[in-house]
Order: sequence, then structure tokens, then C-alpha cells
Amino acid sequence: MSPCFERRMLLLVLAAASLSCAAAQPNDPNVMAALLAQRDAIDNWAEFKQANNITGWTSDIPYCEWDKKTIQCNPKTGALILDLGCIERDGKQQGFCALKAKGTLAPQLANITQLIRLFLNGQSLSGTLPDAWGASGAFPSLLELWVTENQLLTGTLPASWGAAGRFSKLKYLYIGYNAFSGPLPDSWGSPNAFPALNELQASHNQLSGTLPVSWGTAGAFPSLQTLNLNINNWTGTLPESWGGKDKFPAMQSLTIMQTPITGALPDSWAGPGAFPNLVDLELATNQMNGTLPASWGSSSAFQKLEILYLDATSMTGPLPDSWAGTGAFPVLSQLGLSHCNLTGTLPASWGSQTAFQQLGLLDLESNLLT
Repeated sequence: MSPCFERRMLLLVLAAASLSCAAAQPNDPNVMAALLAQRDAIDNWAEFKQANNITGWTSDIPYCEWDKKTIQCNPKTGALILDLGCIERDGKQQGFCALKAKGTLAPQLANITQLIRLFLNGQSLSGTLPDAWGASGAFPSLLELWVTENQLLTGTLPASWGAAGRFSKLKYLYIGYNAFSGPLPDSWGSPNAFPALNELQASHNQLSGTLPVSWGTAGAFPSLQTLNLNINNWTGTLPESWGGKDKFPAMQSLTIMQTPITGALPDSWAGPGAFPNLVDLELATNQMNGTLPASWGSSSAFQKLEILYLDATSMTGPLPDSWAGTGAFPVLSQLGLSHCNLTGTLPASWGSQTAFQQLGLLDLESNLLT
């Protein structure tokens, strides 16, 4: 079961236990209008509602008295959770999966100032991400936004979402498993964009272009811990700008796998102050080439890295002695280098008692090592 799925189920259990809707809850006409706009944006609403046993969602009933599986209101704080999502993992379904919703994302949802979590994932929604969701004043309280696994959502990622002051509280942004195309917006990496974002999941799309140099600007993504860009159409090389002091200071997991990215592993990623909290770095199944950089074995680099996957790339040359040097990779537990074009012999240093103290998995299968 995936961590995201487990986390989502826990959130729903906690929300059901802690949130309730009371008849005295204010029925804000702006909130009502925005919710009904999303209802009307679902083309098969009547069928979707019936198949999933949803009650309420009419203007004559206060929205906090609608089906509590879809709308959860906190009578003390006024916070709202909107959930019309479906999660399917390991044969289990959670949410509204009996019949998938077809339609679009309603721009008006951005007007709900009390909304803290928005789940519209796992349906058959189409169209684009609304620019209005990144307008000034939109979603001032939003903590989580899930539109993942709709597969029919298209278009580019809105540059407006990266403007200063937008999504000021957003911690989790899940936009993966759709058909988004085009580049990652430079604006998303500006110093004032997404100040609270912890996780950005954009895998399994049709995104293209080079990874933005701007995302490596000092001050960009100050809170980002997890970045998943797997299975897209990235071109070019891994940006040198992403490494170095004050770049991605909170990053713990960076995965960019199964893409056409080429070029060498950047020396800057092992430079002073680079990725100080990185635990998991997965770059497997790309078209990267060149040799394994000796600099990555520096005693000051990757001090918290536990997982490094470089399998199924076009890396060549020998295994660096420096990677087994004093202080190198002090907590590395998994190192994947299989199915590359590595040559030479296994260095004696790699078998020393002081090398790779925590290593439990070393995969060198299918190379040219002798």
C-alpha cells in the first residue's frame, strides 16, 4: 500500500472523527455558489450522485448538512473539506468510485476562503487547471490539492500559480497521472512561490522541456520535502543550479525516473551545502551518461542519503574509489547501479571495513565489470 494512500485514509478517518456539521453552521452564499458550480461542471452529476449514494448538493439544504462524506465542516473554525475523489490501490477502493465523474474543474472553487482540503482525484475529469485557482486571493486557507489520476486533464501547468502570494498555505499538491503537457513553469520556482509546499507529485504526465534552472534559485521551494517528476518527457540535463548552498534546503526525496534526460551527474549536487537533508535520490531508467563523479564521494556530500538508484542509465567508466572513502555516504543503505555500462574491477576500497557502513543492498548486475 502506498504511503500516499495510507496517509489519505488516515486523514479521512481523522476528519470523520473530528469534523462535524451543525445546523447552526453559517450557510455562506459564496460557498454555496462555488460548490454548486462544481456540481454543475460535472456533466454526469445525476448518475454520479446516484451510483455513489451521495445525498444533498441542492440549494435548499445548507451545504454543511449535505452528505458528510463529500462536505465536512468544522463549526468552530469554519474550515471546509471537499471530497469527491476516488482512490484505488491494491484492489481496494476509497471514496466515490462506483461511477466516475465526467466534467471539468470549476474555477469558482477558488472563492471558498474556508476550504482547507480539496480532493477531486481518481475521476474522469477533463479540461485544464483553472488560471483562476492561482488568482490573487484564491484558496487562502488551502492545505491540500488533489487532482491526480484523472488522466483526461490536459494543458499546461498555469504560470499564474507561481505568482507571489498564491497558495500561501498549500502543503500538498498532487497533479500526477494526468495528461498535462509543456514545461514546468519558471514562476513556480520564484522565491515567493509555494512557500509552505511539502510535496509536489507530478509524475505520469506528458510534461516536457528542460528542468527549470529557476527552480534552483536560492529561496525557491523553502519547505519542499518530496518532488516526484517520474515518467515525463524531460529533455536536456540535470540542472547544475539545483545543487549548492540554500537550494532545496528541506528536500528529502527527489525522484526523476523513466525520462529521456541525458548528460552527466552534476558535480554541484555534491557541492558544499547541497541537498543537506536528502534521504532518497532516484534517477534510474534515464539516458544519462558519463562517469560516476568522484565528487559525489566527498566527505561533506550526501550526509543523510540512504537510497541512491542510478540503474538502467548509460553511465560508463569505473567505480570511483572516493565513493568508499572516509566519510563518504555515511548512511547509504541501498545503491543501485545495475544495467549500466560500468567497466573495470570492483575497487578494493569498496570492500574495506570502513566503506559503506550502512549498506545493505548493492546492485551491480549487468555491467561490464570484471
